[in-house]
Amino acid sequence: MAPRKINADIALRKFFSDNARFASVFNTYYFDGQAVVQPEDLYAMDSEAAAVIPGSEKLLSIVRRGDVVRLWKTETTMDILILEIQSYIDYGMPLRHKAEEVAFLDSQRTALKKKHAGQKLNRDEFLSGMTLDDRLVPVSILTLYFGENVWDAYKELEEMYVPHRMPRKGNDALIAEVQRTETRLIQNMEEAVRILLELTQLRYNVPRKKRAAMLAAYFAEHSTEKLDREIVAAVLGRDTLRIYDAVEQKKREGGDMRPLLGNLDQEITEALNPQWAREQKKLRRKLRRQRQSVKRARAETQTAQAVAQTAQAVAQTAQAEAQAAKEETQQVQDALRNAAAVIYQTMTKLHVPYNIILQEISRVTGVGEDSVAEWLNLGQEPKA
Repeated sequence: MAPRKINADIALRKFFSDNARFASVFNTYYFDGQAVVQPEDLYAMDSEAAAVIPGSEKLLSIVRRGDVVRLWKTETTMDILILEIQSYIDYGMPLRHKAEEVAFLDSQRTALKKKHAGQKLNRDEFLSGMTLDDRLVPVSILTLYFGENVWDAYKELEEMYVPHRMPRKGNDALIAEVQRTETRLIQNMEEAVRILLELTQLRYNVPRKKRAAMLAAYFAEHSTEKLDREIVAAVLGRDTLRIYDAVEQKKREGGDMRPLLGNLDQEITEALNPQWAREQKKLRRKLRRQRQSVKRARAETQTAQAVAQTAQAVAQTAQAEAQAAKEETQQVQDALRNAAAVIYQTMTKLHVPYNIILQEISRVTGVGEDSVAEWLNLGQEPKA
């Protein structure tokens, strides 16, 4: 029976539901790796959160099934953190972030308005449904992109606007590409998250021919006890899962790992460097463009050769026609000269004056008298 296909978004939601992993990701991308968000300060968005955040039940109807939502509450601050898992490029992502943020803030305003119903409010408070003491809990959205293709969509809502003059304020949403996350940031993450992101970078940043060997070397060199098979299959694919299972089996049997490592240690280190990966992708694109240029040049050369062959054939045909015309002209000239010689001999015997003979020959042959004189006087006339 074929293994059940695991939805990557569901598997990753389960994976990042762990507060230590969740905090690690937000610390990496919002606080440059500093441990600002503490796992013990994170709370699930349940009935307990609803007691402190008006309209929190509306938030849970807004977010997608694959998102992980946490209330980050300290002694003096309170934030809503949303982690979105993305496998494909969404060209409207900044707009979607803003829509989710505004929808949640509006749900808080609506809840506050209901809370104040029946209370004695002044005119301004009554019209807005809020008092000066009311506060909204801000929401921060982090999209973690695990896709293979480079994220070429906009990351900021500002980038989606047409040219304008009025200054715009920033937003609280962030789009993070796993492939391009710097090594120094990944190293500070929670262990399971670090392994997952490093494997994702290896899978997508390494040339296909070396990918299997380098993944096997990574599994052999690193402890992956905290990374379960479900995540490997859902995020990295079943081909990676087969490599993972083979290496784990070899580890359990106490086999020698050195043949798997070979000389790949340095290459793995380089592959986990986003700058190196970007340069390798640029090099592959350059080589692909060069191959395409050579292919186009070869096709253009073949076309030029075909055109040259056609032109040569046309030239040969024209040359043959010109030669045939030349021979035909020569035959006509020879016939005219012979006719002129016959007329000259005949009229000479009849003692016709020379000038009359020239006129008659010119009339019969259609050639000027000077040309006829040349034929006759210079001895060019053919013999009869």
